[in-house]
Amino acid sequence: MRTIAISDIHGCYKELKELLFTLETEGVYDKNNDKLVFLGDYIDRGIQNVETLKFLISLNRKPNVIFLKGNHELSLIKYINEEKGVETVEQAIQGASDIIAERVTFLSSKANDTKN
Repeated sequence: MRTIAISDIHGCYKELKELLFTLETEGVYDKNNDKLVFLGDYIDRGIQNVETLKFLISLNRKPNVIFLKGNHELSLIKYINEEKGVETVEQAIQGASDIIAERVTFLSSKANDTKN
């Protein structure tokens, strides 16, 4: 069993998928036998943050995949905690939902303003 480490994805889903495909096709990574360790910084900078997170969440169900938090994840968690004053994971999830809803509402209202 080998250990493959990947870091600093930064929301670049397409590039991550290409990397994993190349590692598999060249025989460097066997998804059934090797361990895959993600070293954090899954979000930020790239334009495919949602796709990246959905893909990583799907991998989270596999026993040979390990995830570590990076500074970008820690910054997001800290922002949510400070913005909403949360103390539990459940409160953080609700706080994130509230923040997202607030931002979407704001952006939607501004998008309507441009049509006038």
